[in-house]
Amino acid sequence: VDLGGAKPVNEEDIQIWPVTKQIPECAFIITSLDPAFTEKTSNDPSAVWVLGVWWDSERHDYSVIALDAWSAHLAYPDLKDRMVECYNTQYGGNEIYPNVLIIEQKACGQSITQDLNRMDVVTRGYNPGRDDKFARMSKAATIIQQHRFYVMGSFPGSKSRYASWMEAAMEEVCNFPSVVHDDYVDSLSQALIYLIDSGFVCEYPGRRPLSPDMLDKESRQSSSRRSGNPYSM
Repeated sequence: VDLGGAKPVNEEDIQIWPVTKQIPECAFIITSLDPAFTEKTSNDPSAVWVLGVWWDSERHDYSVIALDAWSAHLAYPDLKDRMVECYNTQYGGNEIYPNVLIIEQKACGQSITQDLNRMDVVTRGYNPGRDDKFARMSKAATIIQQHRFYVMGSFPGSKSRYASWMEAAMEEVCNFPSVVHDDYVDSLSQALIYLIDSGFVCEYPGRRPLSPDMLDKESRQSSSRRSGNPYSM
């Protein structure tokens, strides 16, 4: 893709969460999957982001922190098992489970969405509509441009800016669209757009997201896995 050097994400807008600092208590956690067509290593991998929404007292607004990110070439049964594992993992300073898993409805996306829902995993299908990858990432990047997207930093003395498990994901996101693979980009953009469209974070400065009472209600209901469904198929 050649857009004259234009990039939706500027690396200087990425906020670093110090590795020695306690992870914030999250009010809402979303797991996002961009599924691959096959498990062949020559093709695109499946990519996952886990994001937490938390009250950023320094900014007096809700911010987003990346709690996990990974990609892998997995056959369908292994991918399904991995997503169940993600859904049953506790994250954040308050160690809560993800509220919802969203999956783009391509490749095996529809099948795995149906299978996981039958297993009582709260899963929502995501349909990107007619917007291309660049347009979707540009919308999602409004949160990043407002300096409200945090990524775990590296240990002191490291040459990298990011934690080792975040390096590949951040390299792809920050260099998009001039990348070979864009699975991390798709997974991140659909997660951030879900949070924007659901009202958990605001796309524009000065606009309010869900009230603290509403977000606290979602937090209290996290054990029952309740979530909105703006992308139901």
